[in-house]
Amino acid sequence: QKYFVLLATCAAQGLPEEAEDVTAAALKAGVEPVAIKEAVYQTAPYVGVGRVKEALEGVNEALKDAGVRLPLASQTTVNDQNRLAKGIEVQTAIFGDAITQMHKNTTEPMKPLMIDDLSGYCFGDFYTRTGMSVKDRELVVFAAIAALGGCEAQLKAHAGANLKEGATKQNLIDALQVAVPLNGFPRTLNAVAVVNSIA
Repeated sequence: QKYFVLLATCAAQGLPEEAEDVTAAALKAGVEPVAIKEAVYQTAPYVGVGRVKEALEGVNEALKDAGVRLPLASQTTVNDQNRLAKGIEVQTAIFGDAITQMHKNTTEPMKPLMIDDLSGYCFGDFYTRTGMSVKDRELVVFAAIAALGGCEAQLKAHAGANLKEGATKQNLIDALQVAVPLNGFPRTLNAVAVVNSIA
């Protein structure tokens, strides 16, 4: 999980050299290459594909240096016909009835963004992938949002989701502590305040 947090932080900040170092260390610690790649891919809807692409440059370099043959097999489990339904399913499993209520309250002009994109893209296209558990995916998202800074409402939602998936508050504080060298203290302390504000 430490490496997942660091990879998510590297992706959020677009740090290819650091991502390469973290990947090399993760491989030495026995983390599977698929899980390493998934930790970075999982951040895409939250940090943007440009930053993910930068981080993947370092990840792929470390994988090649370790003799891992690229590309790895696809972890996709959805298609254009079922990605939205599968996304809503996993999003509701994580966040509960709040998702049903949010969809019900979403106005027609906002549905493409709040339902098709948020539920279909963030959750359908990413949370349904193999190679990493939903619990670990939630930790990755929490770490990426914390690394961005200024996204406290989303960070609070994903901190709560982590607790629902079995993490503890201390797990989240530990994740923030691991990433201090990359995030610095202002973003870290803002994230700690969010974690301390949840039940």
